[in-house]
Amino acid sequence: MKIEIKAIASDNDEHIRSIVSWDNSDDFYHLIPPAKRGDKRVNHTFESVKRRYKKNPDCMHTYIILDRKKPIGYFSIQMNPEHLMKKGERTSWIGVTIGEKEY
Repeated sequence: MKIEIKAIASDNDEHIRSIVSWDNSDDFYHLIPPAKRGDKRVNHTFESVKRRYKKNPDCMHTYIILDRKKPIGYFSIQMNPEHLMKKGERTSWIGVTIGEKEY
C-alpha cells in the first residue's frame, strides 16, 4: 500500500466519479452527509458533484486519498459550515470517507 493525498480537482473525472459512487452507495450514504431526522435522501450526479467542487470555496479543502493511483476515499475540512446546528465562530467540520470496502 502506498497512500497519497491530493487536492480534489474538478477536472479529474475519475476522482469525481469515485466520489459520486461513494456518496450514493447504500452502504455508506447514511454515514456521509450530515442530516437531520426526516431529511430526504439526495442522490448526487456526476455534474452536481463536479459543480460542487468547481464553485464552492469550502470544497477547496477536500482531498482524495489514493492507494498508488487508485482512489479509495476522501476527506474534507470545512470552516464554519452551514450544516452545523450550533453555529459558532471558528468552528470546523472534518469528514473522512473510505469508499472502497477492501480498505
